[in-house]
Amino acid sequence: MNFLLGSATGVVVVVGGEAKNDAWLAIVIGGCLGIGLISFYHFFVIRFSEKNIFQIIQYFLGRKPYF
Repeated sequence: MNFLLGSATGVVVVVGGEAKNDAWLAIVIGGCLGIGLISFYHFFVIRFSEKNIFQIIQYFLGRKPYF
């Protein structure tokens, strides 16, 4: 657990180093994109509850052709 918290702090410091005063904006945008991605995944898991994520991807993209 401490490793995860330390890694998150390191990412914030790196973002803050490059973005200077706009670091908060980069963190907010990244958080919103993350929440959007999780919501997108959650929608499809609820809609296709009998399938796992790989079966959902296969459903939308079709089977991979074998050469």
